[in-house]
Amino acid sequence: MGPLALAGAGIVTAMEKIAIRRLPIQTAATLGILLILGAQTFQQSAKYHDLITLYQATLAKNPKCWMAEYNLGLALKNQGQLDQAIAHYRRAIDIWPDYVDAHYNLGGAYIEKGEIDEALAEYRRAIEIRP
Repeated sequence: MGPLALAGAGIVTAMEKIAIRRLPIQTAATLGILLILGAQTFQQSAKYHDLITLYQATLAKNPKCWMAEYNLGLALKNQGQLDQAIAHYRRAIDIWPDYVDAHYNLGGAYIEKGEIDEALAEYRRAIEIRP
């Protein structure tokens, strides 16, 4: 909130110096703060452009987020990027070794690549965790 308070104070000071008297100073300051917040919201919304961008932004802030790793793997697999999907499923499993869905989908990615032995190992692990 520090930058917002500073911006608000600057807006109030500027409004007093410009002597815009039609709007009360508080209203002008509120509008200025809303403008700043709106700009920040617009900037932040770029991170929600697509799922891959969203999960990459999440992982940049929280590298140990197993859910973002897993979901990024799903999104990449849906785009046919199997090697990248496998890497993210593996990271999800590194963070949460007993995450059944990650093992299962990792097995599915291996099947799509024709790596049957790796797929079977992941399916077996999923069954060990949740028989």
